[in-house]
Amino acid sequence: MKATANAKQELDVQRSALARQIGRAFETPMMVLGLVWLALLIVELTRGLNRAGEIATNTIWIVFIIEFALRFFGPAGFPDLPGSAAASCRARRSRVAPGESGCVS
Repeated sequence: MKATANAKQELDVQRSALARQIGRAFETPMMVLGLVWLALLIVELTRGLNRAGEIATNTIWIVFIIEFALRFFGPAGFPDLPGSAAASCRARRSRVAPGESGCVS
């Protein structure tokens, strides 16, 4: 029984480390996409966008929505992804009395 608990704990540690690594890997590309989107927005407001600009803007929005959903809900195997609702609730639970975090178990 103890070996199973240790194996589960080791798996949780590895999963958390991988989730943090994935979260860090997404930061820079998402920041670059944000800057590209800002440039496209400025062009759209000043001159208007051609068809390619509209497609690029829509594609960036789709990527933003997918990335947000992954962080909010956490992929099935990565509930500890930084910024996910599950990770936020666990952090909040560790700082307050039981039952006062507002998180659903």
